Amino acid sequence: MFKTIKTTASIVLSVLIVLTAFGTLITTSNVNASAESGYIDNSSLVTPWVPDDKVELDEHGWPTYTNDLIMAEFRVEMASTDGTMRRKAVEPALKHLARTGINALWVTPIEDQGLDTVASTYCNMGVHTIDPYFTGLLDKNQPYSDFEDTEENYDKARKVVKEFVDLCHEYNIRIYFDKVPWGVSKVAPIVTERPELFNTDKTSVWGGFDFIDYNNPDVRDYYYKENFDFIMETGCDGIRWDLEPSYFGYELYEEMHQELLDNGRKVLFFSEGPSFHGDAYAFEQHSGINGVHVSSQLSDDVYFNQIDMIESIKTGDNMGHTMLQSTGESGQYRYYCYQISSHDTIGYQHKSLASWGYQFLFGSFIPLFYMGEEYGMTGPTTLFGVEINDFEKQLEDPVKREYYENVKELIALRWKYKHILNASTESHRDTNICTVKVKGSTFVNGYARYLGDEGFVVVPNVNEGKKEAVKMTIALPLEDMDLDNYKTYTVTNLLTDKVMVKGDAKAVSLFTDTIEHNTCGLYYVKAEEKLAETEDTTVSDEEPSDDLLDSDDELDNDEEEDEEESKPKKKKKKVIKVKNPATTFPVWAIIAIAAGAAAIIAIVVILIVRKKRK
Repeated sequence: MFKTIKTTASIVLSVLIVLTAFGTLITTSNVNASAESGYIDNSSLVTPWVPDDKVELDEHGWPTYTNDLIMAEFRVEMASTDGTMRRKAVEPALKHLARTGINALWVTPIEDQGLDTVASTYCNMGVHTIDPYFTGLLDKNQPYSDFEDTEENYDKARKVVKEFVDLCHEYNIRIYFDKVPWGVSKVAPIVTERPELFNTDKTSVWGGFDFIDYNNPDVRDYYYKENFDFIMETGCDGIRWDLEPSYFGYELYEEMHQELLDNGRKVLFFSEGPSFHGDAYAFEQHSGINGVHVSSQLSDDVYFNQIDMIESIKTGDNMGHTMLQSTGESGQYRYYCYQISSHDTIGYQHKSLASWGYQFLFGSFIPLFYMGEEYGMTGPTTLFGVEINDFEKQLEDPVKREYYENVKELIALRWKYKHILNASTESHRDTNICTVKVKGSTFVNGYARYLGDEGFVVVPNVNEGKKEAVKMTIALPLEDMDLDNYKTYTVTNLLTDKVMVKGDAKAVSLFTDTIEHNTCGLYYVKAEEKLAETEDTTVSDEEPSDDLLDSDDELDNDEEEDEEESKPKKKKKKVIKVKNPATTFPVWAIIAIAAGAAAIIAIVVILIVRKKRK
């Protein structure tokens, strides 16, 4: 009997161990997704933060992770629950951003505002200061007169900033603080302590006193030292230089960049305005002084309404500094940015999913937007004054929630296919992108990104007039995608997982799909079995041409398509859920199943033993 009990116990224990391990595996592999009750969670897709000694550099000493950045602008006093950067106050926002798939924050200035009536950290007490309310050195109900403007207090404040930076790194979010170069507030103590640094004869256009001369050695020493020390002490990942290169220009930042590298800090600098990049700036906030700059400030969908995006990338037209555009040298730096919104933008932009995909996430740019844009937040005339710490309440709105889930789905695809979409070349003109001809789109073609034996195709429906779903015919430019020498190809719709077409080059050269208005059709192309160079891989005379695509004749897919399926259908309102069983199969259920299975096995064994005895 003892032997039977021992055997039964061993079996039960083994089953429990196996099932518990299985449950733990599911739970731990999807811990981030379950945190948001089944909604899409991109935090596990983001490139992990690594310390400086693990960061690789490009030819100018900038981190090669730069093209992997998806950046949100973040104002501490508006995004945290109590206006500080303390863990408890700021962590909810960081969790939200991590789930969104954001891995970089541009943090608006955290310098001391003092008693300045301008009430903006862009007019502050100097780059050596930190606001005591942001760091919690002053309670929000305390008067500013309780704070002592001492180096000791600012040292304490920098430690709080360091804790904030470390916390962001825990969420794989890199931090880029905003630094103001023009001068200081009129009430800044440094104006009386060091009057030789400032022009106090007139008020700056920014509301305070400008530095006396941006080439003055004393001015440059003060500005250089305080910013260098801040970067070293806080461990931040870099700086966004407000208004530059219009004030200190290039040389000072080149020297600072090099000294930081000499001290083991591999940081990223970017300017507000178009620049000559090089060793001073990796990129600029406004990457095009004509079209894209206008877009970033006035919310014009320039790559839908004004400029051919692929032509602009390949030629450099409407991209970068106007001097470089005038000489035909523009668009030849490595990194460029596309901005949907910033603190200067007039209201949230509520961009269509077509814009998020075609212009923002899947092109060749570093995406940048003001926090709240991702779920369709509303706000006043400029975003600088919008409180964005109530995002959980905002997302109770079904419309905002659906929009947010759709945006996250697109961000997830950028991360999943980052090896194609974020591929970086020394010259931006050499980006792995080409035009995809489309029949059914009135004035915008699609494009393909490609690498090796893979392709990522983007086809927008932004047709004017009838705002409805459209059946479009898409011509794959296999030769332009360097994919014209393979035996078989599979084209898959990335939003539905449906295989659109499969076969040789001729079979996949044309396919059709119905694309909802103001969205993008997104397709993954996989080529297999590379052919020998001597083999004939031409598509034949039936290969799609511009003439075919411009004709009125319907271009049919080689595969027979169900007539009902091809008709434009009304899009059903839905909230996209995580495609992972763990989000709908809770841990308690796994444990219950394990216990039940163990009990059943034990009963069966006991019955068998009793039967044998009889």
